[in-house]
Amino acid sequence: MIPYHPITEIPLGPVSIKTWGLMVALGFLAALLVGIAETKRHQIKSDHMYNIMLLGIIFGMLGGRLLYVIIHWSHYSQNLIGIFKLWEGGAIFYGGFFLAAAAIVFYFRKHKLPTWRMADISALAIAAGIFVGRIGCYLIGDHMGKVTDFVTGVTYYGEIRHNTAMYSSLVGLIFFLVIWPLRKKIKTSGVIISLFLIWYSFTRFFIDQLRDFDWRVYGLTGSQYLSVVILLFGIYLLAQRLYRNKKPFA
Repeated sequence: MIPYHPITEIPLGPVSIKTWGLMVALGFLAALLVGIAETKRHQIKSDHMYNIMLLGIIFGMLGGRLLYVIIHWSHYSQNLIGIFKLWEGGAIFYGGFFLAAAAIVFYFRKHKLPTWRMADISALAIAAGIFVGRIGCYLIGDHMGKVTDFVTGVTYYGEIRHNTAMYSSLVGLIFFLVIWPLRKKIKTSGVIISLFLIWYSFTRFFIDQLRDFDWRVYGLTGSQYLSVVILLFGIYLLAQRLYRNKKPFA
């Protein structure tokens, strides 16, 4: 069992900082730093990364919050002002991912950037962001899972439960640690983003099985259904990108 005490805010004199908002902000910063490092390596103007990050923040937060509100509409219909209290938490990754991806791909095309190469850079940046950002969910006790006697369980209101936010954070960290040292050997653009889609959707499906309070249809969460679709798309995309280059690795 892992010792656990939720930390919802950090007091700083007369004010306090919400830990969830702080870690999400640091997650975006981590993603930005990774993105800038990689765009420089590929001799792409780093100014584009600032613009992409801005799009990611705006549309990522908007999409993630929108999908969360839709799923939890029974609550927000009685508390409309709560929709705008982003600092209190409440966002779904896939909602933000899809809306931000659409806006960013549009940006790639408009500025004639190498779409697949930029997608690979974005995958590494997103993985770093997930690792840091999900720590915020862990700190506030969000996404608590089912009761367990497994070694990674945490004590939550007198019960030992899976902390699925911690697992999600590790998903981002593992992908980053594995792919970062290999990125220079992967010559075919589009491979890294394909691997990310496969890895994230696969792990997300099983992590959601451990969640205890999520809305479900026929035993599965909405994110699990999306995970199946994204997993299949990721496999197809990986095969398609590898087929274009018989020697994808140096």
